[in-house]
Amino acid sequence: MRDPGYFKLWRSIGRHWIRKDPSAFSVWMNLLERTAWFKRTENFKGAMVKLQPGQLVVCLNEIAEDTKVARSTVGKILQRFEKDGMLKRELPGKGKAKHLRVGRLIAITYWYFYQADGAIRGKIPQSVIVNLS
Repeated sequence: MRDPGYFKLWRSIGRHWIRKDPSAFSVWMNLLERTAWFKRTENFKGAMVKLQPGQLVVCLNEIAEDTKVARSTVGKILQRFEKDGMLKRELPGKGKAKHLRVGRLIAITYWYFYQADGAIRGKIPQSVIVNLS
């Protein structure tokens, strides 16, 4: 489910490697657009998924269709994002995604840090920065 409104995008992204890779940048923007910004329960292909801020549930095919990036390339990009510490993901049937038959539960690393009001940024507990740990 996509919500109306906005998300913050820091200017420093211009110095990040994804800015030089149009496919990776497109996938990253798609993930940010899909990410929950408040606690909610989402119906994902028949499974009720409880999402925390910074989490999303999605299939590679959905990302590929939205971004016009090949599904296999999307998978490789997500692997690189995870390796670089940008996100954590769980495959269907594993951990917090054990009730999913398809799709991936993804948590954007440091979501709270980047999306929080500057006045509270330094007060966010480490335990909520990565939602799948």
